[in-house]
Amino acid sequence: MSFLNRVPIRLRWIVFWGALLRLFFVLVGARVYYGSGNEFLNNDSRSYMGVMNLFEHGLYTFDMAHPDAPFGRVPTYPLFWGAHYLLFGEQGALYAVAASQTLMDLAVILMMFGLGRAVRGIDRDGLWAAFLYASYPFVIIWVSLTATEAFATFLTVAIAWVGMTRPPSLKTAALAGALIGAAVLTREYLGLMLLGLSLFQLMRLGWMRWPEAAKFITVMSAAFVVVFSAWPLRNYVFHSRVIVLRPENSGYHRYERDITRSRAWINSWDIHADTYLDPMTKGDGEVPFPDEVFADASERAKAQELVALGRRCGAGFYSWRHNQAPPTSFERCEGDVARGFDELRVSFMDREPLSFFVLTPARNLAKIFFKSSLTDRRGGFKRLLIAALFAYRSVLVLLGFVGAVVFRRRPIVVSIVAVSLSFYLFLCLVLRFVEMRYLLQFESLALIPVALLCSALHGRFRLSGEQPTEDAPGHAPDGVAPGSSID
Repeated sequence: MSFLNRVPIRLRWIVFWGALLRLFFVLVGARVYYGSGNEFLNNDSRSYMGVMNLFEHGLYTFDMAHPDAPFGRVPTYPLFWGAHYLLFGEQGALYAVAASQTLMDLAVILMMFGLGRAVRGIDRDGLWAAFLYASYPFVIIWVSLTATEAFATFLTVAIAWVGMTRPPSLKTAALAGALIGAAVLTREYLGLMLLGLSLFQLMRLGWMRWPEAAKFITVMSAAFVVVFSAWPLRNYVFHSRVIVLRPENSGYHRYERDITRSRAWINSWDIHADTYLDPMTKGDGEVPFPDEVFADASERAKAQELVALGRRCGAGFYSWRHNQAPPTSFERCEGDVARGFDELRVSFMDREPLSFFVLTPARNLAKIFFKSSLTDRRGGFKRLLIAALFAYRSVLVLLGFVGAVVFRRRPIVVSIVAVSLSFYLFLCLVLRFVEMRYLLQFESLALIPVALLCSALHGRFRLSGEQPTEDAPGHAPDGVAPGSSID
């Protein structure tokens, strides 16, 4: 029996629907959404395309003039892009990568079906998961771009599919760990999938069989370390630098310490740092900081003095203002600027712990769940369309919470909720800076509890002959057959 014959006919139509949406966006929609000439590139694309320097000059870096640029981009996605470059050239690679990402995203639809079905063993659950992902607009808009979002989503769902639907063998553990290693070297926060799969194995096998779960987790972790360690080893062996992931500036002049630490100070009391960073770096007068963020007049004066110092000799301030690297003769003082803003941040944290640890993170959390617009000034129909799409997303988030509560005993659901909430807390409490694209990978997985809820309601209204509350014969719930074991 061929692979196609094993795919349910309704799933084939869902994949076809997903293909139509993605092809339409790549061929037509991207030009409208991103603007003519920007269909395949965004502000980050050139840094991934820097892998061309490896083939042409023997150095993996996106900026030959910056000493930290060889470490600024973890390598999985640049190597993926580089393979297309070797086959099709620079311009052809842009189109080829869009095609590859479209095909990979269609594969994700199939994996979402498998994940959804694995929870209760009901095809209808999987079909809902596949349909929701196939139609999810916040995924579709990334397939055309040279950017990590679609690629990282493929890796994330592949990790979940391998670890949560395949038999819990040591081969499965090794493959899952290797994929997590590749994912962390794409988007560092995807290391949370180690937590998710570990929790899932403990729940799936049961506490009485914890040695088997421990064996799976050990092999998975070892495979992860083998793949991941290639990056820090490369940094040390070839550059004599101890860099586990990336330097603070990620190899960009515009993110030197004066910028990252001043942004961290702003993000201790406000979630929209650019509102202040632009006048700080590009303006000439005093910046209108809120009075309540300072202990007294001396702190207020100190903040203005640090801004003036950054404008005069901060490398990040210079790059932010002029959109280019500072000249070699530039007098650099970003260390002094960074220390000053660190002191202001600590002062605010000590003085206003409620605001620092609760209120500001809560505003970021509200942004995660209920964002309704983009920061750019889009008008007319585009603005209304984007607002409608964000409203749809908020509805899905709320349905996901309801689905997570209803199916709270299911290991796949618990694991997805655990990694998603852990990531939200990391963004809100540690990074304190939220871009909606950061959420894409775990939001895609979070469509599973939404699908389960929709499927249960679908079955309740008797639109299908399947039973919504019992596991279908011949299918094992949560991806494991009774009596299976690790070998």
